[in-house]
Amino acid sequence: MKIHSHIYIMWMLLCPSVYHAYAQEKFKQKEIDIDQLILEIFQQQTDDKNYEDFYEVLYQLYTNPINLNEATVDELQDLYILTPLQIQDFMRYRAMCGELVSIYELQAIPSFDLGTVYKLLPFVEITPKVFSTEDILRRFKENRNHYIFFRADRTLQTKKGFKPDKNGDVPFTGDPYRFYLRYRNSIAKDFSVGFTLEKDAGEKLMWNAKHKTYFADFISFHVGIYNKGRLKALQLGDYQLQFGQGLILGAGFYIGKGAETITTVKRSNSGIRPYTSVLENGFFRGMAATYAFNKYTELTAFYSSTHRDANILEDTSSYENDVITSFDYTGNHRTIKELSKKNNTNEQTTGANLSFTDLSKRLHVGTTYVYTAFSRPVNENPQVYNQYDFSGKSNHIAGADFSYLWRNFNFFGEAAMSKSKGKGMVGGFICSMSPKLDFAMVGRLYEKNFHSFYSVAFSESSTLINERGTYWGIKIKPTHKWVISAYYDRFYFPWLRYLRDAPAGGNGFLMRAHHFFTKKISMYAQLRYENQEKNLSDNLTKTDYLVPSEKYNYLLNVDYRATEVFTLRSRVAGSNYRQNRGKFSQGFALIQDFIADYKQISLSTRIAVFQTDDYENRIYAYERDVLYAVSIPAYYGKGVRTYAMINFPMGRYFEVWLRYARTVYYDRDIISSGLEEIEGNIRSDVKVQVRYKFK
Repeated sequence: MKIHSHIYIMWMLLCPSVYHAYAQEKFKQKEIDIDQLILEIFQQQTDDKNYEDFYEVLYQLYTNPINLNEATVDELQDLYILTPLQIQDFMRYRAMCGELVSIYELQAIPSFDLGTVYKLLPFVEITPKVFSTEDILRRFKENRNHYIFFRADRTLQTKKGFKPDKNGDVPFTGDPYRFYLRYRNSIAKDFSVGFTLEKDAGEKLMWNAKHKTYFADFISFHVGIYNKGRLKALQLGDYQLQFGQGLILGAGFYIGKGAETITTVKRSNSGIRPYTSVLENGFFRGMAATYAFNKYTELTAFYSSTHRDANILEDTSSYENDVITSFDYTGNHRTIKELSKKNNTNEQTTGANLSFTDLSKRLHVGTTYVYTAFSRPVNENPQVYNQYDFSGKSNHIAGADFSYLWRNFNFFGEAAMSKSKGKGMVGGFICSMSPKLDFAMVGRLYEKNFHSFYSVAFSESSTLINERGTYWGIKIKPTHKWVISAYYDRFYFPWLRYLRDAPAGGNGFLMRAHHFFTKKISMYAQLRYENQEKNLSDNLTKTDYLVPSEKYNYLLNVDYRATEVFTLRSRVAGSNYRQNRGKFSQGFALIQDFIADYKQISLSTRIAVFQTDDYENRIYAYERDVLYAVSIPAYYGKGVRTYAMINFPMGRYFEVWLRYARTVYYDRDIISSGLEEIEGNIRSDVKVQVRYKFK
């Protein structure tokens, strides 16, 4: 403690003017490549995660930076940049020296290296913000983060769903265009107002009270005010909730296992968040509020009444005997059959979270209760593997969570029990052994009859049920030019699962080495391995049995900033897959990106050549897209994919994005299947987006 005090005091007394001048020159730029940050964090892109929500969070932090003089431990953890040691050093520095007068003071904190400071700069500021209720209308009008934008896109080729069938009927009721309209006006920790309208390709613009469709197929809206005295938050409309480790209430996107092996394994208490995504499930609609009794204790209470899409088995004798056999999460309402599922089930949810945080902000404990009731009972089609899944008309779940920052360790955990008496537990720690070595461990146990509908926590599968496992992560920085990270995860499913007709286990690891040759050239290499026991895919007997299913993914990425304008990004991706220790099938992709940023104009292009033996070797590759949209296509088969996107201003208030993507396959004459089928071997997509900023 005394050593740190001497460092801080001597730095501030002896070098303030020199340091400030040096830092002004060194850190004058604040731009960020969010796309590059996503590539660094995600280990392996897939098609089953809501990346748009994570993109939204990053961009909101970029446009509404965290005030370092008011930042909490949870807010700093939410950046996924700082280790427990760095957070503790920052809190100690602020407590000892008072409020920061310059953002460049960050370099005076012993555990903050230049790389950390550069990553932080786009998301933080020190400008004091004093809000009052009297001038909220003025802030609403003058806010720079106030915009509305419109997006339209479509596939140029005609899909089967838009063609007449053998009876002369066209399956899709709407046109092939996807429309998206979004409005938002927000200031962090002050207020947020917005709405979103969306129509997917094949859906029809209509006004139909029966299907609860009012012009656009999906409408989302919210109004929120924050930090008005003891009222910390009041949210109306659509929202999400995040408490503890997401075991009961987990909002939005959670990275979990990734190339960032340390900071992303723990969740933070972000509380109430406005919902702005276009996913048509996983959010609440109603009202939520957080009230602070004092500096230590807060209560969040909420009520939601919304409608869900479901497959219903109807009883012709009585409506009351209808049952829900499954929920439909696709959000597609293009055909008469899909429309019949839309909003046909009401879901009412209420609950509360009571939390305590000590004055030092090191200890946080909380307890959560949630009750959910459906308008019809749930009774899935009976299978051996799903007999412990949720059934009935209502569910309640209660639990407790904690987080404790001690020295260089951050311990965390959460436990809960559902109405079925099924239990779920997750916990672990993150520690900074030194500024060059970080370590993390997470354990989880989700019983086969544990039912939590809004959970997003650490797990191997997408649902927190029938799983236990242990994760170890490590990150080493031997020099300022090298970052080496790795994890090992072992998991087990005690009961049967889909495509697993017996209790099954597995394990996996990831290793990544990132080297910064110069300020302009960096390279990373990554290996990911996963082994899961699954049913033998080509089994010809009546009895399925489990065999090991192994998959390797390889990645080599080179970034070269040739000039201040041009950046080249080259990538080689490969995969191998085999079952029952047989012969490996394989796939590869060669990807070349060209990025040009000149003043306010940005141009991105790509050419990718790929070849995979089968679907198991499909390769996902993140692509640049228009603002608030994420594109992660799967390269499967044999072909070439290209895209080009340009972003430029039009006058003072307008900004435009134009994007064109084209995939040519050399191993097929038909693309996709079902109503998405396209005749031929070419698929082309166009997208246009326009944003109007009020300031």
